Amino acid sequence: MTAQARPDGGAVEPAELERELASARELRRDRLLGGERRLRVYGGEAPKKAFVPPSSLPEELVEPGEPLHDYALLPYEPLGPSAGQLRSVNALYQCLALAGVETEGARLVELVRAGLGPHRTVWGVKWHALERRMSVELYFYRRQHQAENLSIEMLATTLKPVVELRSELGRPVAWHMFSVEFRPDQLRGESPTAARIYLQGSGTSYAVEGDELVLENFYTFHDSKKHIEIILQRVQECVHAPSRDEELAKLIPPQLFRSHHICVAHKRKADAIYFSRVDTSQLQFFLERFDWPEELRAWVDVNLVRLAHLYWDLGFDFRRVHDDVETVKSGFYGTF
Repeated sequence: MTAQARPDGGAVEPAELERELASARELRRDRLLGGERRLRVYGGEAPKKAFVPPSSLPEELVEPGEPLHDYALLPYEPLGPSAGQLRSVNALYQCLALAGVETEGARLVELVRAGLGPHRTVWGVKWHALERRMSVELYFYRRQHQAENLSIEMLATTLKPVVELRSELGRPVAWHMFSVEFRPDQLRGESPTAARIYLQGSGTSYAVEGDELVLENFYTFHDSKKHIEIILQRVQECVHAPSRDEELAKLIPPQLFRSHHICVAHKRKADAIYFSRVDTSQLQFFLERFDWPEELRAWVDVNLVRLAHLYWDLGFDFRRVHDDVETVKSGFYGTF
């Protein structure tokens, strides 16, 4: 479990992979920023190009004493000084701009904050690799600091000015969290969306399609330091996991083992692995590894220091097609 696989079947040691990724980040940063490398190579006084972030929205900065939360809406201590640095929601805005729905997405954030209050919503951006498109999902937990009247019906009313949410719980269900996913066309109000509910005791999630509940996913969570063997066994048990160890290593990159928890999930058409509380350098690796848009990767590179206080949460869905394993989608998470 220490090497990655090359397309030709050979092995790449983690250190070599890190060097390759670092070189790619440096070249991309130079191409977008212009800089000394360009002047050294081409000579002369070529003007430096200014980096233009995808989003035109004003930056949101962390206020002194502001709480930070992970994708389970649990608080954590910042990894460094946070006041005056970037909030994680700025990454969401960059993605919304790349998806062509910056204005609509910002309005969505504004409405949710007005309805629930700040620091009560988890966001996730999904990169659908095969289709090369993005979607956004918002997650709402029952926590002590959450709005007391939180419900799917309450959220539907809150979002009504911009999005139609067609989900109704016709009977009491002891959910501990629900989520709503938005494609760009749904953020533009062109089609309705629906909710998912998550049950803590069983680790299951259900789509709420109208007033019907449809079983979707099953999750298990494991301490990444204490339960390595259990995690590896759970991954090996995935129906979409490869049979060869060298291929299995691709599903749990060594670069992401330094996390708080690892979640393994079974879904209707794929399996999935999630990594909680990783730092921004690990986010860099993740975005590179799963071929996210270059503009987003460059934004993270340029703002590495201003994002260094944050933890992120990451995940990806995979499925086996014949003898190959392909990534269906990947996602990263923050809060607002």
